[in-house]
Amino acid sequence: MELTDDQREAVRQVLRGTTTQQQACQARGVSDDDYRSWEQALLKAKWAEENGRLTCGALGRRAAIVRDRWGVPHCQGDTLSDLCFAAGVAQAQDRLWQLDYRRRLASGRLAQILGEDYLRTDREHRTLGFLRIVEAQELPTLDDE
Repeated sequence: MELTDDQREAVRQVLRGTTTQQQACQARGVSDDDYRSWEQALLKAKWAEENGRLTCGALGRRAAIVRDRWGVPHCQGDTLSDLCFAAGVAQAQDRLWQLDYRRRLASGRLAQILGEDYLRTDREHRTLGFLRIVEAQELPTLDDE
């Protein structure tokens, strides 16, 4: 199902909490079932790639990620390191949005993607200087790898 810009925006507003599902449906003259089909289509389009191959120097031998019908990843690896790598890839596939959100939150850059309602939060986080603290104190302690 291909969504219109208005349908995508309706789902985003509900997910952000700036409107309710009922308000979004009333404003567009649609049923709850219609809205749920939009939400399902938008979220399904965001799912991780289920079929593919990744070659990486970090793998010692072989690893695999198999998702069941509910999308739950089951990781396998020839070695413990390979298994851990596969688990990390699966987590990144499922949680990249969360990593990006928290990175933007800490650096005071949420308004860039979520709009001007987040300017106050951005100002607070920039004033607190979380990014400066990490760059000054934590980053120098990390290995180049």
